[in-house]
Amino acid sequence: MIARGFQGRPIYAEAESKQHLLDLLVEISDRFRWDVLDWVVMTNHIHLVVQLHEPTLSDGMKRLTGLHAQRWNWAQAERGHVYMGRYRSIEIKDDAYLATVVRYIDLNPVRAGLCEHPANYIWSGYAANAGLRDPETFHHAGLGRCAISTHEDVTTARARYRRFVCKKIPDWARKGHEFEERPPLIDILIPGRFESWSQATDLWWYTAVEIAAVYHVTDRTVRMWLKEGKPPPPLPA
Repeated sequence: MIARGFQGRPIYAEAESKQHLLDLLVEISDRFRWDVLDWVVMTNHIHLVVQLHEPTLSDGMKRLTGLHAQRWNWAQAERGHVYMGRYRSIEIKDDAYLATVVRYIDLNPVRAGLCEHPANYIWSGYAANAGLRDPETFHHAGLGRCAISTHEDVTTARARYRRFVCKKIPDWARKGHEFEERPPLIDILIPGRFESWSQATDLWWYTAVEIAAVYHVTDRTVRMWLKEGKPPPPLPA
């Protein structure tokens, strides 16, 4: 879900305005039974990923934007539109798309030049989902983390969340934020399970050359396995 300020107006430019929105989310998430998986408050728009228990999105957003608009107009001594019409929402049914949406939201402040790493931006759910900070009262960080990793070990799930999101930012921006070691390939590549490839390459950033060294083959062979859709073969003894 996204809601924007009228004609790009920076309605969340001040910390007070951002905090007012978060305070409203506490009441609204409880009243309308929202599970907020992830969120970010930018300068002129907000993103929310919400799991609904009842069809209450429209009523909840009407109250959220309405109360925030009233307070904003009062603070600015203005009248008129604060938000750019109705909010926009998309139903997410695919797990892979959900992970992509969460990463997009977490990296919004980085793309906008507001920070170099998402952990440095306090007005988002990234740090809580990644296990770096306690979540806001309205934020269900456990569900948010599961959008990317459902590993039963919380520490591992948080590490996977951080790596999945932060793969998209430059190496220099990640320095000081990566404090977990990559598991060895022998623990990742499970013979016969094709999804092991994505765990090795997409999540932990192993290259074809590194995988080839484990199997004692060429990197060209590894790329051929991936192209042909072959699952990992048994590891050499």
